[in-house]
Amino acid sequence: MEFQFCDAFIVGVRDGVVLAVTLRDAKPILDIPKDVTQEQIRAVVTKYLKDHPEELHKPAGLLVIFALSKAFPPQDHTQRGPS
Repeated sequence: MEFQFCDAFIVGVRDGVVLAVTLRDAKPILDIPKDVTQEQIRAVVTKYLKDHPEELHKPAGLLVIFALSKAFPPQDHTQRGPS
């Protein structure tokens, strides 16, 4: 039950970030590959929390965003030609 709540919270935060970026036509702050499993995403967040105990006073949603954006930074999908 605890993992289900954790997974649901993480998915909610991730979906909220994606929705906000889309609605505001803003630059993405994270880019999670489609082949990454929910278990991997949970592991990334829990590792971040264990590695950064000094941040545990911050809002949980913000910590999820920090963890995911560090592990899955936005990719530059634009093709650049020679300068």
